[in-house]
Amino acid sequence: MRLLFVSNYYPPHYIGGYELHCARVAEWMVRRGHEVRVLTSDFRRDDVQQNGDNAPEVCRDLKLRYWTDVASPGYWWREWRDLATFEHHLVHFRPDVVVLWNVVKLASGIVLEAQRRAPRLVYHFMDEWPAEFTQTNGLPQFWARPANSAWGRIVKPLLRLPYRLLFTPDVSRWRPERAVFVSHALKEMVERRGVEIPERHVSWITYEPALFDIDWTRQADPRGRVRFLWAGRVCIGKGLKTTLDALDRLWSKQPEGWTVDFCGPVDPKDDAEIFQPRLACAPWKDRTRYLGALPHSDMPAQYRDHDAFLFTSEVHEGLPGTIIEAFAAGLPVIGTLTGGTKDVLRPGENCLVYEMGNANALADAMLRLIREPDTRHDLSKEVGHFAREKCSNEAVFPELEKFYANSQS
Repeated sequence: MRLLFVSNYYPPHYIGGYELHCARVAEWMVRRGHEVRVLTSDFRRDDVQQNGDNAPEVCRDLKLRYWTDVASPGYWWREWRDLATFEHHLVHFRPDVVVLWNVVKLASGIVLEAQRRAPRLVYHFMDEWPAEFTQTNGLPQFWARPANSAWGRIVKPLLRLPYRLLFTPDVSRWRPERAVFVSHALKEMVERRGVEIPERHVSWITYEPALFDIDWTRQADPRGRVRFLWAGRVCIGKGLKTTLDALDRLWSKQPEGWTVDFCGPVDPKDDAEIFQPRLACAPWKDRTRYLGALPHSDMPAQYRDHDAFLFTSEVHEGLPGTIIEAFAAGLPVIGTLTGGTKDVLRPGENCLVYEMGNANALADAMLRLIREPDTRHDLSKEVGHFAREKCSNEAVFPELEKFYANSQS
């Protein structure tokens, strides 16, 4: 197959798990002999490694949108330019299947143009953007909305036709037919929001066995401490305050025998108002470290050097890649059942769970792993088996490949 992937970001210039998974799929498809081209934005990060030998062709030709005023002439110009760029790739690459990944901050018209012109179109949803797509502030959305003024109610219908001829259909014509969802929970949430898609496939986030080897033998801390890892965006929505409150309670019950390392990009406001003040004055400050926003290539070593993983998110999650990677490294997980985590977190079988926002319950779960090495061992064995059987590239991607191929029929 010839596959054209469209994504707002793409490694090594990325910001999150959506684009990391996009790259993992693209590279696997290349290894399988498919021809893959990735069309993405010109977003750049400094000091990053370039793509490896199995990387697809990457064209960083699109522009990200950071403003919302559709009356700006520059908005219209960039919309037209990116639609022309997308059409250029359709004509010259001649894909069998176009796969739209995350299109937030890209020209909304690309979605409508893909629906109109792509031989076969598949959406790959890892968050709730399809549920919000018709309401976002873009040109296709603007032309679908009724006018607010009497003058607008006269003029706007007259201008809709020229817009459709020069650009794309408006968003009222959006009819997604085929989609991949990263979890059953996300699929159900999108359906509840009124987005009906006839052909659906659930395909979990995966890990690369070459990077996250479930047979690793981790060295125990010589001082007998349980080393907890907290990885993700350091912000309130990811359960930061609950975690810090839980450390207060854990300290009062067991001041020895544990450490917690945080890593990930920090929300500036939450960092200034919550994270740094708490780290500076907490009695447990010597038990914690902030490791920074580490590149993804450094994460295998971090999983290997820890004994348990904290997933404390308090927002809807499609399916967090950090949980799958922690499983693959054999780390017991303490987590919340939010969105897609319900697909893989099985309380008492492969994890410990607590009610989101409940710092006392989180502290108790951490205390249990500290005091019960047999529980840590049993959970570690179970998550390693779960990752190998359910979450590796080879376990997941063949079915995804079939779904892409069947989209051609």
